[in-house]
Amino acid sequence: MKEWSAVKALVDKLPDDGDALATLQEGDELSTRMDEGKVFFGFQTEEPTFKPTFKVKKAYDLTYVEKRVPSWCDRVLWKSLPGFVNNVTLKLYEACKDYKTSDHKPIRAGFSVELPDALPPIEMRTEIVHFVITGLKASIMEHMWEERVTDTPDPFIVFLPEPTDLEITHLDEKAVKKGLIVGKAGKVKTHHLDNTYEPDWSAKKNPEITIAVKVAMLSDLEGCHLLLSCMDHDKLSNDDAIGSASLSLGDVYKMHVEEAGKPYVLSAPLEMNGMQRGNLSCVVKFVRTSHDELDL
Repeated sequence: MKEWSAVKALVDKLPDDGDALATLQEGDELSTRMDEGKVFFGFQTEEPTFKPTFKVKKAYDLTYVEKRVPSWCDRVLWKSLPGFVNNVTLKLYEACKDYKTSDHKPIRAGFSVELPDALPPIEMRTEIVHFVITGLKASIMEHMWEERVTDTPDPFIVFLPEPTDLEITHLDEKAVKKGLIVGKAGKVKTHHLDNTYEPDWSAKKNPEITIAVKVAMLSDLEGCHLLLSCMDHDKLSNDDAIGSASLSLGDVYKMHVEEAGKPYVLSAPLEMNGMQRGNLSCVVKFVRTSHDELDL
C-alpha cells in the first residue's frame, strides 16, 4: 500500500510534471529490459508520457485499483528492416481513457509510413548486379543454444531475398568468369561448419561468395534486402534456426555510389523470437555487370 501511494502521487502530477514522469519512467520494466537486450530485441517503442493504463476500474476515467501499483502495461512496439528504419515515423501515442470494458485502458499509435516502390514485373528486370561477400563469420551465444548440453551447432548461412520475388542466385568463381549460373535461384547458402560457436566461412571452401541479383533499374535496390539466416545442419532431422541478420542492398549500393566504390561492412546481431542469439559480420562489395553476361 505504501508503494502504491507513492506511485499514485507521482501519477497525479502527470502529464505536466517532467520530474515525476522521469521518475516513473526509470522504473518502467519494459524499457529497462529492452535497453538490456533481454526482451523484444531489435524492436522500437516510445517512452509513455500518458498516465499508466493498468490496473483501473471499469469506468470512463483513470480510477486505479489499489491492489496493483499503477503501471504502463499496454504498449505499442514496431520493427523495420534496416533499409526502412527511417520510413516509419511515429505521429501519435496516447491512451484511450474513455473505454471502460477492462481493467486496462487501451492505447493507440499512429504512424506515417513511406512505402517502397514495388519491384517491376519479372520480365522487365534485365539489369544484373553482383554483391561480393567476403569475411563472412558469426559468433553464436552458447548460453542461448538450447541443445548445448548434448550438441554443438554445425552452422551454415541461407541467403533469402526480400521481397520474396527478388531473383537471386549464387555464382562461384568459375561461373563469375564465364557468366554461367551455379546453384538454384532463391536457394543460396554456404557450406556448414562442424561443431563450432565461432563459424568462419571465409577461412575454408568459399572465402568469397558472389550473389547475382536481377532488377529493372539500380534504384530498385533501395527496397531490397537479403536475410542472412544462420541454421544448424542436422543429418537426421530438419535443420534448426539459430538466428537471422538483415542486409540492405540499398545501403550497399548507396555506399558504392557515395564513397567511390567503397565496400559495405555489415556487423549485425543474429536475432530470433525477439532475442539476440549471436552476431554476424561480413564485407559486401557492389559490382555492376552487363545484362548480357548471364540470364537468371
